[in-house]
Amino acid sequence: YELLVNDLGHKKITFGSSNQADIYYERENDLYSFYFQNKKIIEQIKFCVEHNATNFMAAIGAAIALDFSQEEFKLIKNFDLKIPHRLEFINTKSDVLVIDDCYNANPSSMKKAIDVLSKMGGHKIALIGDMAELGERSEKYHQDIINYLEEKKIDLIFRIGGRFKNIKTNHENNFWFPSKESLIESLKKQLKSNSIILIKGSRSMKMEDMIEDIQNY
Repeated sequence: YELLVNDLGHKKITFGSSNQADIYYERENDLYSFYFQNKKIIEQIKFCVEHNATNFMAAIGAAIALDFSQEEFKLIKNFDLKIPHRLEFINTKSDVLVIDDCYNANPSSMKKAIDVLSKMGGHKIALIGDMAELGERSEKYHQDIINYLEEKKIDLIFRIGGRFKNIKTNHENNFWFPSKESLIESLKKQLKSNSIILIKGSRSMKMEDMIEDIQNY
């Protein structure tokens, strides 16, 4: 990746997972340390998913372009980097794991969240709501997400919202629901002790409304 910081002079800062880039990281489990030109500038920041570390490198590049000092970079560790409803992992009373990614949704972020779910062991369930503001290609984007879920072999797919209603599917466990209440009612009958539930949709869908019901089940 490249961050262009001066269009006139074509000055650039590169970032990536390789130490050939100006900015790169080293990973130990979920802890990431970040380097600029082979000098460690931020140590052991926790990210649950790798693409957040990639986004963080872009922010580091912008900070370097603005001449942040070494002391200012050290202060980053004092900030809470968690954003509510963005890949939050929630354990429920019945040992079901919920991945709350209800903050918003577009085709790219939906696929990244599905990737997180697909890499986890257990009974995988996706609760997905409409993606808004996609224009005339909205139908195609929603179909693409269903195809992607099926390719990733998600065990159960529960859909809600008008844009996800008339979707072609080859998955026998892919269902559309007219309301959150009917979805939750059906979901509770199919939960297992090792179930992992991804919940994601556009802000207008308010997918987080279902989380409390799942937590208390």
